[in-house]
Amino acid sequence: MSYSLYIITHLINTNLIINMEISMKNLIQATLIIVLFLLSSVQILSQNNLVGKIITKEEANLLFGSATQFLPFRTDQLASLLPESDKYVMFQIINGNIYILGEKRNLLFPQNGSVDDNQVFHLLSKSLLLELFALGKSPVTFIEKRGNVLTISNGDYILEYTYPCPPLCSPDN
Repeated sequence: MSYSLYIITHLINTNLIINMEISMKNLIQATLIIVLFLLSSVQILSQNNLVGKIITKEEANLLFGSATQFLPFRTDQLASLLPESDKYVMFQIINGNIYILGEKRNLLFPQNGSVDDNQVFHLLSKSLLLELFALGKSPVTFIEKRGNVLTISNGDYILEYTYPCPPLCSPDN
């Protein structure tokens, strides 16, 4: 009887060790996959340094909900501010007003405004903003709030997936 108990105990322990080895192997594989994914994401980001993504209004409504606040801005006026910044621009709605910063947090709009250095803005690539204008073809661009998300819309297209600045104020570094 004790020999049978020994065999059963041995089988149970062996099974537990095998299961632990399989679990550990799965954990290592999952960790490697995650690390590879993160490295490829960083590599893609460092190659093109684009911040933001253009999506359709329908997709934005599904992902972020409908716009609860939207402020119009003439597209040509907005485009005229862009040469004052090299690669990135930042947007925020403060007290119902649109504020736009250059990539070094220099105030582009409004001319007589001021912002706190710790005020979080939404940073995005200037080239994607220009692409949004070309796709949307609307003379009016809207700066929108969808819950905690700031989006920029032109025609049937939305620009989102911005970086918060601070802390992510310099995607090139």
